[in-house]
Parts: sequence; structure tokens; C-alpha cells
Amino acid sequence: MASTRPLTQVHIGSSSNVYDCPALKKDEEDLLRWLDDQAKIGNLPSVSGRLGSWRPDFLIEDKDSEQDNYRITEIIARYSFNGFMYLIYGQQALNNALPDNSTLVCAANSETVFNSLFELYNPKYPLHLLKGEEKGVDIHIFIDAARRRFGSAPRLITPDDLRILPDETSGSGYRLFCTASSDGSLWTATVIMEMQLEVLRQVSLRFFNDMQTILLVHDKRMLRIVRHKAPRLVTRKIITSIQAESL
Repeated sequence: MASTRPLTQVHIGSSSNVYDCPALKKDEEDLLRWLDDQAKIGNLPSVSGRLGSWRPDFLIEDKDSEQDNYRITEIIARYSFNGFMYLIYGQQALNNALPDNSTLVCAANSETVFNSLFELYNPKYPLHLLKGEEKGVDIHIFIDAARRRFGSAPRLITPDDLRILPDETSGSGYRLFCTASSDGSLWTATVIMEMQLEVLRQVSLRFFNDMQTILLVHDKRMLRIVRHKAPRLVTRKIITSIQAESL
């Protein structure tokens, strides 16, 4: 979708100056700068190589025009599986309902979306899903799907289950316990920023739904960041002057 291009370009091309934005709180900005430093020394992949899991919600304006005009209303990035499992099984049911000789074409390939979720982590290692007070829906469906595919289920843990100890052999100086090579999450912004700082840092190094993506993209933050940076983005020819005016 054309409307998402500026968002993707800004996110991939982001540098520390993106953090100087009123959409970010001081503690969030400090965490992002720390993660940026970790990427520079090799403890964390760069933003362009670790985009995490996110999707835009959008509406199509009802105008008398031959061309559809999309309006992004929200961006979901905090929850790895939000809506995806419903999409997969719902689309799968629609695909199966179509007769072989139907002239209708399915909007999406459910298996492609399904496989993309499993590509977020290495199934050879245990997967821990960090869950706060949110009851969640898709996360439980995902656990069942992982059990069916790999024979073992991801483990649900809470922030209270996490412990850190100093470790000179670790690149970050700490070892995080009750974790594995990959973590997912289902928690609110309040729970995230209430965690002990060093524990939050260590968890952020292991998320497959990247913490930088969570803090920069979720909800309407990226839209606000793009609007704040619009003049500079026009100068860099990432967006056009017409797109900047729309923002």
C-alpha cells in the first residue's frame, strides 16, 4: 500500500535524531538511545534488519473517485500476534469455501502469513512469551499452532519471572534468566516502562518484536513522528511536498 511507504522509509532510515520527538517520553527516549548504542557495538541487529511484527489498520475513504484513498487509523506493533491468527484461520476458511472453478480470487494466502510468524524466531530453541495483565486471544491460538507444528509449545512467563545476574562473558554485562534466544510479548506500555531498567534492557535485546519498533511505531506514534519530521523528509526526497501537506 502506497500510504505505508513513508512509514517504512523513516523507520528503516531512522537514526538517533528520530528520537528527538515530542511523541517520546524521556525514559523511552533513553531506552531507544541505549538500544541504538547496542546495535552499533553488535549486541543487537540494526533497525533495518529487525523490523519486528507490525501492521497498519486503515480505512478507505468513501469519495466519488476512481482511485481508492487510504487513511491509516492506527498501527499495531506492541503485540506480536494481534489479529494475525484470526486473519490466518478466517482467510483459510474463505479459501476452502471457494469452488475450484470460481472466478473469485482470494485476497491473501493464509499459509504465507502463517509461515511468516514462525520465521520470527528459531524453533530449535525454546520460545518464551512475556505476558502482562492482558488476557490475550491470538497469543493462545499461536501457542496451539506452534505445538501442532513443532511438537512443543512456547512458555508463557510474566515480568516477575525474570532475573538478571552480572556476567563478564556477556556482551551486555548481564545474563537474563528464565529466557531463551527469542522472546515475544503481550503487554501494555505501562507494564513495559515499569520494569526494572536493566531487566527491560536485557529483555529488549531478545525480543523478536523489536522494542525500537514497539516504541516508535505502535498506535499513532510513527504518524506523529513523520509529521514532525515532514520538512526534513521532503528535503531528503523520502516523501513529496504533497504527501507532507497531507500529513
